[in-house]
Amino acid sequence: MLAASLCFALMGVCVKFVATPPRGAFPAIPVGEIVFWRSGIATIVALAAGWPQRSRLGGVSRRMLVTRSLVGLASMYAYFFAISRLKLGDAVLLTYLSPLVVACMAPFVLGEKAPWTVWLALAVGFAGVWVVEDPTGELAGIGVLAGLASAFLAAGAYVSVKLLSRTDSAFTIVLWFSAIATIVSGVQVAIEGSWVTPDPRALGALAGVGVFAAGAQLMMTRAYTVSAAARVSVFGYATPVIAYVLGQIVLAEAIGWRGAVGCSLLVVAGALATFLSSEAPTPAPT
Repeated sequence: MLAASLCFALMGVCVKFVATPPRGAFPAIPVGEIVFWRSGIATIVALAAGWPQRSRLGGVSRRMLVTRSLVGLASMYAYFFAISRLKLGDAVLLTYLSPLVVACMAPFVLGEKAPWTVWLALAVGFAGVWVVEDPTGELAGIGVLAGLASAFLAAGAYVSVKLLSRTDSAFTIVLWFSAIATIVSGVQVAIEGSWVTPDPRALGALAGVGVFAAGAQLMMTRAYTVSAAARVSVFGYATPVIAYVLGQIVLAEAIGWRGAVGCSLLVVAGALATFLSSEAPTPAPT
């Protein structure tokens, strides 16, 4: 999950670059087209990686695969839109209410009971999100709403991934999600006529969006397969921390003291989940 968090953060940098490029560098790429490139490349990566298990790629729980894909697609649209309107660290952080939502859903949907340390870690992580609710003083209302919508939709998608992991492989789950997202976003771009032909720099960043997204999805799906959803979701808090660091280094975005405090709390949340969770989570019976 930590490796997935790194990939998600790197994907965010690439999305930010093509959605709001440096002045005069190249035309901004619309959100729908970014989703198309991200999903198309991820489809190719997932198909190539899962080809040795190609007999399983057709899926077992097909209705749930479609549901997970549509919910995840809605979350991705909201996430990319938030990135286009907010600073990278702000947009990523707002979406990371999702671990708390996952932990609240898990006992009812998955039958999992997390140890008290996981709940403590989630509470500390939520405090970190709350501290940076307005980390730069520049949050725009519609961008905030998009980030929050992405968080709740992502939580639903993560719980769906956990359910699907009981019947389908990580390659199958990622392939279905990416393929459906490619079709939907491709139709949207065609209907709107909003296609912008990327120049070599934008094309390289779009390729990065797809590759990093595929790696993140495969590793995240694997993480939810082998461990309890509530505990795995805590480690997703690494993404906004990494995003803030990358925002400063790559995009020259100032973090501010609120962002620094909030990121520190998220690091503490990850440490609590890692080093104090001696009690094994109780998974639901299969």
